[in-house]
Amino acid sequence: MTDSIARDTFNENAADVERLLTIHKELAGGTPGRKVGVSVLNKAAIVMIVTAWETYCKDAAMQSLKRMLHHAEHPDSLEKKVKVAVAEELRERKNLMLVWDLAGDGWRELATSLLQRHTEIGSPDAERVSKMMKNMIGLDSLTKTWYWPGMSVERAENKLADLIMLRGDIVHKGSAEDPVHKINVTDYLGHVQRLVEKTEDRITEYLEHGA
Repeated sequence: MTDSIARDTFNENAADVERLLTIHKELAGGTPGRKVGVSVLNKAAIVMIVTAWETYCKDAAMQSLKRMLHHAEHPDSLEKKVKVAVAEELRERKNLMLVWDLAGDGWRELATSLLQRHTEIGSPDAERVSKMMKNMIGLDSLTKTWYWPGMSVERAENKLADLIMLRGDIVHKGSAEDPVHKINVTDYLGHVQRLVEKTEDRITEYLEHGA
């Protein structure tokens, strides 16, 4: 997406991870070998990478929804899946007074308010992120373009799952089964950066062409 605030925020967060890598190099040097006292930087970087990815996904979903609603002249011009999602939210709320919020242009704000809860995904894995995009903007198969030379869609999804699991071990257990090295950080950061790139392209294609 052009002028993507979600992507800009991700890049800022990724820059923070890169600053940790710079600190790592300053403390441990750039030579091979076991480093002492810097593992905490690697662990912090892993947590930050997942947070940056999760923030991006939520921001991208909300940004796309607002853009879709802004360009829709009236509710009937929305994707059917989006209209169904809003209708289901209205039904679940069981608040008859909400219907008055539909008056005039109120349907845009109401739709945004109702669908925002779908950003509460818990874990930003491929399945939950894809479900969020489908519920909020009607985009099916978000991950179908998550591939590049040497990386299939399945491997891309599994590698993301491994990253999230590693983050969980660090956050909830205070450690991971295997040591977390600088190369793990650079590898996972690069992976997530590619996922953001592919996700941006997929959303843009969908918003512009409905594909």
